[in-house]
Amino acid sequence: MFGDGAAATIMSIDGVARIGEFVLGIDGSGANNLMVKMGGARHSKPLQDEDFDADGYILTSDHLYMNG
Repeated sequence: MFGDGAAATIMSIDGVARIGEFVLGIDGSGANNLMVKMGGARHSKPLQDEDFDADGYILTSDHLYMNG
């Protein structure tokens, strides 16, 4: 799957380091922002000029598009 990650390194000359509290979870409320609506290659059709946005990204239901 897709995801963002971050890492931190704690260094101490005293030999004592503490990792603070964190929350690990999933929020699926934005699922419509990462979608292949028609199932990708199973249902693809030849691309037309109107299938591209102004920046050249493909915006069809057959292709993966991430809004964000």
